[in-house]
Amino acid sequence: MKNFFVCFLTLGLAVSGSTLPKSDLDALKENKSDFVIFLPQKATTQEHTAAELLQRYLMQITGTKFPIRVESAKDQRRGIFIGNTAISAGVRNGEPLIPDEVFIVSSPERVMLCGGGARGTIYAVHAFLERLGVRWWARNVETVPRLNSFTAPDWKLRQRPAFPLVRWCIGKDTGISIRFNVACRNNQWGRLPASWGGHYEIVGFCHTFAKLIPPSEFETHPEWFWLRKGRRQGKHKEGRLYVHQLCLSNTELRKEIVKRLLDWADKNPDADAISVSPNDSWPGENGCECAECKKLNQQYGSAAGPLILLLNEVAEAVSRKHPKMLLDTLAYRYTRKPPTGLKLHPNIMICLCDIECDFSKPLDHSANADFATDLKGWLALTPNVRIWHYTSNFQNSFIPHPALLNAVKDLRFLRKCGVKGILFENSQPPIGEFGDLATLRTYVVSKLMWDPCLDQEALMQEFLEGYYGAAAPYLREYVTLTAEAVDRSGVRLECFRKTSDDWLKPDTIEKAWRLLDQAENAVAADPVRLERVKVFRHPLTVAALGTYYPQLQKTLALPPRDKLAATTIAFAKKHGMSDKKVEELRKSLMGK
Repeated sequence: MKNFFVCFLTLGLAVSGSTLPKSDLDALKENKSDFVIFLPQKATTQEHTAAELLQRYLMQITGTKFPIRVESAKDQRRGIFIGNTAISAGVRNGEPLIPDEVFIVSSPERVMLCGGGARGTIYAVHAFLERLGVRWWARNVETVPRLNSFTAPDWKLRQRPAFPLVRWCIGKDTGISIRFNVACRNNQWGRLPASWGGHYEIVGFCHTFAKLIPPSEFETHPEWFWLRKGRRQGKHKEGRLYVHQLCLSNTELRKEIVKRLLDWADKNPDADAISVSPNDSWPGENGCECAECKKLNQQYGSAAGPLILLLNEVAEAVSRKHPKMLLDTLAYRYTRKPPTGLKLHPNIMICLCDIECDFSKPLDHSANADFATDLKGWLALTPNVRIWHYTSNFQNSFIPHPALLNAVKDLRFLRKCGVKGILFENSQPPIGEFGDLATLRTYVVSKLMWDPCLDQEALMQEFLEGYYGAAAPYLREYVTLTAEAVDRSGVRLECFRKTSDDWLKPDTIEKAWRLLDQAENAVAADPVRLERVKVFRHPLTVAALGTYYPQLQKTLALPPRDKLAATTIAFAKKHGMSDKKVEELRKSLMGK
């Protein structure tokens, strides 16, 4: 079966799911098809979903409704065979497919679309439709070609996801849309129903200490909570966070956590993993400061030492009853550095967070050497490593934050290292499309998480043309302009930045503004795309209303500051930004 593997590149095409070559498109137009969609004798709910999805889009493409039938022994000729049919099993010689793997064998007479696990066949249908020219740009925004008839192309594809465990690019559309998440092959979003293949379930998701041992228990068990600044603390404010951590050297606490996590596991027996992870934290914290915890930190060379000791106990207990369930934890802030002198239970999964990195540089750049060292250290302890990657600016989500162009380098680096999963924290759903390059980033990153061998430039160009139309060349130039401005400035592009003033100077804002003027003019007769370009402009407008506005008002002939600020806020409200985020936007425009 090795000849069916395509190394994350579909028949030499630059973009996975690229449209058919002209010869195939001509064949589609010239031949009338009598194809039938066949399901296995005992089709799963997901196979039914895949067949109905294919039927719906083929109807849009050709104007013909392809019937769906259950296969029988005589159905060995023309047809599209969905899922684990007898004919597809025969072609695979019974060889199993890993979860989410895609297996396609297509010819003018017969098409087999199947995949591994609950989602694989649905992914195979998406790959086939992309081959026919279908594109899903964003929630409820798609391109479907119109053809006169149907002849299947000669095509073979066997493809495994580059990151087989978990993939999710967090954004507005991937935070609310079932269909768009599936089209993006994001498998971690927690509301994917079973009929669409379900999701990779991590019970608790992250920062679960407060769920396991809530602050309300501080009065009865203060010894379970961390010692900080000379006293036990159950809940305190640090910056914008109300947090507490636990005293992981406490034997009774560890026993109680094991007991409660066993209960979580029993109540969620089908879950893929359970999160056992510290609460959110602030720079400078180092966990519990009691003598015993500090001793363990020193013994194992990291504050992750006590955490891994706890995880080993939990994993041992849970694995007796739930042998395939993983215990997921965060290597984050003070637990990011891997411990020394400790072995990890094979059912532990590490989520390594790169929140301290400089995102103007690739992860393997010398500027991010500490992260690369920690990644190497964790991979030496366990093969179960996933990455939480940050492309958001948490301190001011409204300003430009060009952290896209390194995505393909980062994902290729992480895949080469052996990372099993990836989460891109893109634009937060409350900000949604107003985050810098948010819609573009969701599309491109989701494609690259599935297959980092793809051409990022081709993906960007495809999206910009498909979503923004004639504005595409100006928007592409804008992306390069802002990325180069960061690079020239030499600043660290971290994910907590109040302002862009130190890298986005007036001359760059002026060039960017005029580019976006050209983009709006290019689609002036297309109100839908014009509105999209105006959303794209939003972060630049916020930046322009900052420190350099007096100068920019003259050079760009801008309206009075109060008027432009009011227009910007009204535009955000029009597009559904929450009241809380609108108030944050207002403060940002006032420089607070």
